[in-house]
Amino acid sequence: MENFDNSEDFNKKTDKIKKDIKDLTKSLKDIQDKCTHKDGYTVRYLNKKVCRVCNLCDKDLGYASTDELKSNGFI
Repeated sequence: MENFDNSEDFNKKTDKIKKDIKDLTKSLKDIQDKCTHKDGYTVRYLNKKVCRVCNLCDKDLGYASTDELKSNGFI
């Protein structure tokens, strides 16, 4: 772990990390929006809920149906 000599260094580093996260999140969203989800989806936990998740881009495709929940052992 890096040592920071002053709070300005610490603040610069955290600001850069936040910017990187924001940029990467936007890039991920752009990729997921272009995905056709042609390879189907898996029903699994994502972001504290059970939903359909694309097998290619890992995008949340919405809630799973009751039948999908049953067949995947969630209920």
